[in-house]
Amino acid sequence: MMRRVRELLATLLEPREREAVMGDVAEAGLSGWSALRDVGGVVARRQAQLFQHPRDWVMLLACCGVAWLLGDLCARTSNRTAVDSWLYFNNWNWAYLNDPAFRGNVAVDVPPLLFSLLKLGGWSWMCGFILSTVSRAKTAAHAVAFLVVLFLFELQPARASGGVAVVFSLTFYRVLLPLLIKMVLVVMPGWLGIRYGLRSREGVQA
Repeated sequence: MMRRVRELLATLLEPREREAVMGDVAEAGLSGWSALRDVGGVVARRQAQLFQHPRDWVMLLACCGVAWLLGDLCARTSNRTAVDSWLYFNNWNWAYLNDPAFRGNVAVDVPPLLFSLLKLGGWSWMCGFILSTVSRAKTAAHAVAFLVVLFLFELQPARASGGVAVVFSLTFYRVLLPLLIKMVLVVMPGWLGIRYGLRSREGVQA
């Protein structure tokens, strides 16, 4: 586990520096906390050196703003998904399929819902790809800031007013579904966008 964490930290460095640092750790015969401390120290120093110009902080604040907007979009998408899921799954009856009006409602409700989920994932991937256009180390700092701001929205209560209060009285729709959507449709696409962007840049440099 310590080795995996060390390797993950090392990916935040530029390729040449990463190879040098990992080579020094191997030559010194370090392992466990000692190796993790050395690699983490190098990463921390590089991060501190990267934010010495005002424009770097402006970019970081812009990243936080994008995370805030995505968090709001994710919250609204989660609320809509929760209500529609409760209507169809918690009140499901196979006999409804024989009703033309019910089938018509499904045809009207489902496509926009799927589109909103795909849109959230697409925006998240695009944000990750844009983050990868900065240096690898700055990408790491921006990604951390992005995640911190994004998950601040977990502190916001679900909109449980009016007739949908019964939906958000259930723990699954109030807590688990928003977290699941955030992980699957924001964090994962964003991470894939970052990886794709970094690999594309490394291929161009090679």
